[in-house]
Amino acid sequence: MKKILCVMSNLVVILGSIFFLSACSTIECASNRPNIILISANYLESMDVQEYAHHMTGEKKRKMFCETPNLDRLCQEGLCFEQASACSSYPVTHAGILAGRINASFNGQNASSKSPKGNKISIPGVLPDYDKAFIGKWHSDGIPATMGFDQLGLSDTGVDYSAEKITDQAVRYITSHSSRRSRPFFLYLNHYAADASHYAKAKDIKHFSKKRTRGRNADSDPQYAACVKGLDDSVGRILHKLWRYGLEENTVVIFMPAGGRTGTLKKSTLAGCNLQVPLMIRWKKHVKAGSWSNVPVDYADILPTVMQCGGYFPESLGEEVDGCSLSGLFWDAENKYDSYERRLLEDSVGSLSYNR
Repeated sequence: MKKILCVMSNLVVILGSIFFLSACSTIECASNRPNIILISANYLESMDVQEYAHHMTGEKKRKMFCETPNLDRLCQEGLCFEQASACSSYPVTHAGILAGRINASFNGQNASSKSPKGNKISIPGVLPDYDKAFIGKWHSDGIPATMGFDQLGLSDTGVDYSAEKITDQAVRYITSHSSRRSRPFFLYLNHYAADASHYAKAKDIKHFSKKRTRGRNADSDPQYAACVKGLDDSVGRILHKLWRYGLEENTVVIFMPAGGRTGTLKKSTLAGCNLQVPLMIRWKKHVKAGSWSNVPVDYADILPTVMQCGGYFPESLGEEVDGCSLSGLFWDAENKYDSYERRLLEDSVGSLSYNR
């Protein structure tokens, strides 16, 4: 396998401020680094996000079954990826997000491995100046604290996986940082939704049960739609808190679920991993609002992207990670200047995949 080329265009100037930050001392620049919030979930199809469905099919939102006004806002204020892929195993995708590795890379094992703890690199490890918190469903082996998270709000052993309860913890964490900004924070908020529809609110289930519109796919599951609404409400609460505490412009918000619809991608970054998922990145004044990218990307790109947004250089990791930073696409969404470069090859089943 040939090594992937990750080339950042000299014409893309969006990261100029980030490069400045990386040249400063930790004491002088820690307070200027952006906060970073990564929101994930077990499952969400791209077409269940109204803005995605409207953009990719032309369908009017009023004719759609699911309702996602807050995720739509995130789309409208940031960059969306049409061809973001995840693996068929939620734990593998989550571990890959944390370690910047594709599924086959964990501990030299095959795709059934789901533990990032055998890897030297992890998101908490590449953000040394940050306060790091994990809240929600922990899918990987081991304990998050061993990977460098400072604060934990785990729900694996609890009885309530609802988006509302998990978001309550996230809101408290953001609030605690609103008055002390000497150190930026990284928050990984991982929802059990939307395949845990039994945690949907009764009033939302009732709403969708009475809804006549079923959408282009004749959706008919009010519990699933209600669970999607709960996830969307969570995103709305996070965005509102950032606005309320004046953290909106200096916070990067990334949304990427771990699973989606199978076999819908025309191109995939990983052979055999063609689960299409919505991927959105908002960073006001740094990411072109309302932009769309058709560039195939995957979950392993999250770590180097987070690292670069935090003012560090993912190139320094070498082959320790498989992904590439997406930051070059922030203002070059169509990749006209090779801001994000990889080689595409035909895989054994004839679909396009990246040569890793």
